[in-house]
Amino acid sequence: MIMGKLTMVSQPVPVLLMTRSLGPGGSERQMTEAAKAFDRRLFCPHVACVEASGFRFDELREHGVPVLTLPMHSFLGRDAWHAAGAYLIAPFKNPEEVLHLLDETA
Repeated sequence: MIMGKLTMVSQPVPVLLMTRSLGPGGSERQMTEAAKAFDRRLFCPHVACVEASGFRFDELREHGVPVLTLPMHSFLGRDAWHAAGAYLIAPFKNPEEVLHLLDETA
């Protein structure tokens, strides 16, 4: 993509949306709607969370959005560093890839 001008990409840009849970909250709903709304020709949405249960999980899976469950309790704890290194850093090394973090407990 070029500023102010939309160009087609050879491969969709990965977008990682992170949240603590996939429960009934408003933030979770907004994240789910955003993941479902991405133009799949341009973006490839993924969701990472700590608690992958509830109807938002099912809704994301029905729309083909991969959901990764992270082995941690909060994005600010020590276990978050391990999870980030093991699961998140490697796939998102290029500057054109996007990461969005939501942790309402932080």
